[in-house]
Amino acid sequence: MTTRDDFFHGGHPGLDVGDWIECPDVTGTDHRLSRYVGPEEPFGNRTDVVYVTTNPEHARVFAAVYPDGAVYRVKPEGEMSEDPDNPGGESLMARRAQVVEVVRERVVFAHRTIDSWLRLLR
Repeated sequence: MTTRDDFFHGGHPGLDVGDWIECPDVTGTDHRLSRYVGPEEPFGNRTDVVYVTTNPEHARVFAAVYPDGAVYRVKPEGEMSEDPDNPGGESLMARRAQVVEVVRERVVFAHRTIDSWLRLLR
């Protein structure tokens, strides 16, 4: 069971409880979603924040962008702000987040295309 105080992150696989999820500017990694949508699209353009959501299904969509991505329940650190590209309070930005539970170790594209995954967010 999830509560409004639960936050989720979908992304890079292989993290364990206690690991920190840092923004791409800190890790030096590319922002995976930017490979699938251009700069004119609302998703995936900030590299100085970590995105979290109160909706585990939204985290699952973002995990699907990675080969064998994962969904984590996380504890964001510091102040959070609403993602201006996804108003409504389900998508938030934080400085970083700590993994408190591995919810789903593996999420795959399966029969869906990236476009069909992203439509689930709209």
